[in-house]
Amino acid sequence: MTAASPHRTLIVDFYKRGLSTGDISKRLGVHRNTVFATIRRFNQLGHLKDRTGRGRPRTVRTPAKIKAVREKVRRNAHRSMKKMSDGMDIS
Repeated sequence: MTAASPHRTLIVDFYKRGLSTGDISKRLGVHRNTVFATIRRFNQLGHLKDRTGRGRPRTVRTPAKIKAVREKVRRNAHRSMKKMSDGMDIS
């Protein structure tokens, strides 16, 4: 996954002023695709923040798994972590 462009606010400011994507790209020294993507995101969402759900979703540290581990520890605190993790398919 690529990092978010640090030029987002400048790109949108230039876009609002009516500059073309090519001019914005040359002024800021960023690729034209970055300019296109930033403008598309701004037009769709109305803000410059990342979309929700960006990045890899959590698989192990979900609230349900945490609660299940707490419950198992509460029931039998002397059980080994290795046996507990094997039983729950957690590394």
